Amino acid sequence: MKGKPGADGAGDGRLSRRRALAWLAVGAGALLMGYALFSKESPEEQIRRTVTVFAAALASDSGENPLVAKARVRGALEELTVPEMTITFPDFPSVRAGRDGLSDALATVRKLFRTAEVELSDLDIEVTGDGALVTAQGKLSGVDRHGRRRLHEREVQLTLVKDDGWRVKRVAVGTE
Repeated sequence: MKGKPGADGAGDGRLSRRRALAWLAVGAGALLMGYALFSKESPEEQIRRTVTVFAAALASDSGENPLVAKARVRGALEELTVPEMTITFPDFPSVRAGRDGLSDALATVRKLFRTAEVELSDLDIEVTGDGALVTAQGKLSGVDRHGRRRLHEREVQLTLVKDDGWRVKRVAVGTE
């Protein structure tokens, strides 16, 4: 029926794909923190899970509203990082410290890529008390604004601290 709310599928309460992905990332981060606090997993398993969710939170899709994407990333970073986190990334030497700095750097990546996925594999985890150093093979794959498929691989080091679960304190991306 014409003019009736929901007749064309709009406004009928269904979440858009982007909004659902945003809530999924925030929910996954919250579940991760709860699971890390109450599970019987080894520290290495907890760290592996944190790093995997952290990498997934950095993904980008050009169909995602930039404001929704920023909110999704910020929500995930609140769960997965300490407020004073630092990042060293040779391609973006002026990245500010903290969650906002990483969030802003990801906004720049969204301008360069239509879609982008981050994968951290081959994790080497060294736990030392309430801290850990993770060395991983990082892959950024996606489609740039010109429609070309891109793949960048680099070594990535993450420093994590145990603070209500394992949280990322420092990210250092190597050069190509």
